[in-house]
Amino acid sequence: DPIFFPKDGFLNLRRAILPPTQTTLRQPLKPSSTDVVVLCGGLGTRLGHLTANTPKPLLPIDVSPFLLRLLLRLQEEGFSRFILAAHYLPDPFRKFLKIHQRYLPGAKLILEPQRLGTGGGLRYAIEQVSSDTFLALNGDSWVQQPLQPVLEEHERLDREFTVVAVRASHVQGQVLKKGVWQLGLDGEIKGFETQDAVKEGWVNAGCYLMSRAMVASWPVGSYSLEANLPLLFKGWRAGVYCSEGRLLDIGTPDNYERASVILGSMVLS
Repeated sequence: DPIFFPKDGFLNLRRAILPPTQTTLRQPLKPSSTDVVVLCGGLGTRLGHLTANTPKPLLPIDVSPFLLRLLLRLQEEGFSRFILAAHYLPDPFRKFLKIHQRYLPGAKLILEPQRLGTGGGLRYAIEQVSSDTFLALNGDSWVQQPLQPVLEEHERLDREFTVVAVRASHVQGQVLKKGVWQLGLDGEIKGFETQDAVKEGWVNAGCYLMSRAMVASWPVGSYSLEANLPLLFKGWRAGVYCSEGRLLDIGTPDNYERASVILGSMVLS
């Protein structure tokens, strides 16, 4: 359900949430110094028996968990500090990190005290984020978009919030409730609309660059990020990175089968 903010005062306090940065020169935004929060708290109910004992991000693609493929791909791009935010079935995540510690030495697990949703989950995870700007993404989605250009645009336009969006026609499987962005001529955000079925437009890909201070200003509690996006970045410099890549999530049996076909042939390095 949507959350509601006070009429005044709340957003104006954002700069008091975190102490100001003491450096006089801003460091270039690089993957190696950018934390990554992976949202892994979903129940995966649409997948039925497949997620009864296995969290959705840990479902196998060929013989390797989807999450392993996602994190190794991010490592290839230079990211190394991963924060997995989970709640449902935590033990498989602990086992996953123990098994793959050699390949993911910078990964750690945080457990939400209750189901917090994507927005509340990010707010809870922010206490573990050390970089001023961080990457957040869904642990059940694969976006065919190199992230270095996204970092460069975010920095060049001096944004505090950048979301990756793909064309509706580039979403694998049925597009449900992902939301469509209304954009200005320079990619600035004019509006965001959630629909039951999206046929055209720029669709939210669930991949974000965010200011740590911005997320720290959000309320504590359980709420959806997607349902409250316009409220959550109101007053902050925000924009959309329009990607010609494709989006695939594994949240339905059909899409999980597609992922097995599309990603299963990829060789893990």
